[in-house]
Amino acid sequence: MTIKFTVIDKPHAGSDMHPVQIDEGEFAGCQVVYGALAFSDEDPPTLKFDYEIVNDYTVSKDRMSAFVDTLGDLIIQILEESLDKNETIYKGGA
Repeated sequence: MTIKFTVIDKPHAGSDMHPVQIDEGEFAGCQVVYGALAFSDEDPPTLKFDYEIVNDYTVSKDRMSAFVDTLGDLIIQILEESLDKNETIYKGGA
């Protein structure tokens, strides 16, 4: 499943990170900035990530799990696309 998204041209205030806007579906219009990404030590590993909603978008408590799943699917899509284009940059981390 491909999620349509737009990378906002202007970095988020106080950061060099550009927000990502979900363009369609249940969470259309939501803009987020991703933070730290890591894989858990579990078997199989799961992706853990930080995020911040940077616009006035709100998610109801009963849809939060679906929202986080969507953000996880989106960051994996973004990573795969950037790896395919040799555009992935690793910054920091251990």
